Amino acid sequence: MLNELAKTFFDNIWLIMIFLFIFGGSITSIVRGIFKASFEQQLKMQEKKNEELRLRLELEHLQKGPGRGSNMPQPKESAWDEQPLAGYDGGYQGQDLDRSAKEREQQPVEPYVSEGQKLPPQVQG
Repeated sequence: MLNELAKTFFDNIWLIMIFLFIFGGSITSIVRGIFKASFEQQLKMQEKKNEELRLRLELEHLQKGPGRGSNMPQPKESAWDEQPLAGYDGGYQGQDLDRSAKEREQQPVEPYVSEGQKLPPQVQG
């Protein structure tokens, strides 16, 4: 029986090789895709388990209450009278100074002319 199977295989070896040459790439890509999908599914499940364990540990840590206060100091809220007040730094006078500085910046600038260079008529004063 084994002899007959081997003889049939070797008699049709060229047909088998042609079949694998034509369809071998698609067969291997299908098998590879199945393995990749199952691996990614296992990876996602493991990540979910890890996240669940991390959240459980964090919840247990938060529920331990008494030890938490001594480990991490809580920031102190400043009272309303301790908070800095916004000052006016000169009020309207400060605005006038800003306005005069802006006006000085907007003054026209004389164009620079090198020796031997003529200015167009609209630029000449």
